[in-house]
Amino acid sequence: MKISKVSCFDLNFSAKKKLYMDFDNTYFPFEEKHIGSINSTIFKAMYAPFIEYKKSQNDDLEMFITTGRSQNNYIYTQNLIKESGLDYCYPDGLVSSSGANAFKFVDGKPVNIYPDNDPKAEGVIDEIKNKIHDYDGFIHFVECKINGSRDKYQNYSSEYQLSKIRPERYISIEREGKYNAQFVVSKKIDFNAVSSLITKYVQDNNLPFSVRCHLNDDYTKGFEYSIYEGQKQVPANVIFLKYSKNGEKPNKADIIKNEVKKIQDSGSDDIIIVAGDAHNDEEMLNPLNYIKGSKNINDPECRSQLAKLPLRSIICGERSELNFLRSLAEELHNKGIDIMKLAPNSRTGLFKAIKEFDEENENKNKA
Repeated sequence: MKISKVSCFDLNFSAKKKLYMDFDNTYFPFEEKHIGSINSTIFKAMYAPFIEYKKSQNDDLEMFITTGRSQNNYIYTQNLIKESGLDYCYPDGLVSSSGANAFKFVDGKPVNIYPDNDPKAEGVIDEIKNKIHDYDGFIHFVECKINGSRDKYQNYSSEYQLSKIRPERYISIEREGKYNAQFVVSKKIDFNAVSSLITKYVQDNNLPFSVRCHLNDDYTKGFEYSIYEGQKQVPANVIFLKYSKNGEKPNKADIIKNEVKKIQDSGSDDIIIVAGDAHNDEEMLNPLNYIKGSKNINDPECRSQLAKLPLRSIICGERSELNFLRSLAEELHNKGIDIMKLAPNSRTGLFKAIKEFDEENENKNKA
């Protein structure tokens, strides 16, 4: 599929827009560990267009990062960027933990916008702690900002908190927003027993949460302590407790679907643009997830809904797991429905695709 060139930089686009962009390898196509040594010229080339674009839009644009990272994890990385003096275009808000939590930045501080207050979810994390304590009163509970290593997250890290007491049997808890939590369970505790206890408590009380249990999770670091062997860093045994009204695993599309429906109900010319590069972006990138009825693009009703959809999708990078979406983009393009674009190189292609959607939508509204 060929992406046309953008001929105008400063567009006077009257409709309001929301951008929902994945962070890692999409909006931030850099190695986090290299933040302190990133070439500032290269970094500026990526974000200067976004900075100017936001200024030109006044209040007509809201920009959200969507990420599988937790709230604290993203904020820590954003603070690193700021401390490094790099020219970064800061978002207006964040959808974190793949859709389980969302907030806006107000005067530089995060203010929760999702989930709403839910009496059934209040106090659940502390009640889980109590039940685990009843099961085994010799477990140490440690609260941290990020479950991870000290060399990566400094005093935000679970390793930093654990180093104060060096317990052999512990559960490290990273809380997020109102109701979400990640429990790292040390190897010296029966993981199956703890995970079963949490799962049973949620299910028996019909609580609005999804519970996922991962043995030896490669993305999360745990720490084992022994008077004989000292400290070892190991893949963690993790339990993810995420708020979910229907009890299913949250995804990034959940919040965006509500925004799409608001636009459709109001009949406005507002538009939503989503961008991502990996499997956890699939739900929000696929326009078929935002329509009702048939998902067969050969069906006239399906095509009619897609043509009217106030959502545009940008598939970034070249990961094979999203090849089916690239094929869908090509098929829709051949049917005259240009609501998906490809940006194989996020550093140069992401902003270009956003501006193209802007220009196309402006021309459509003028017609």
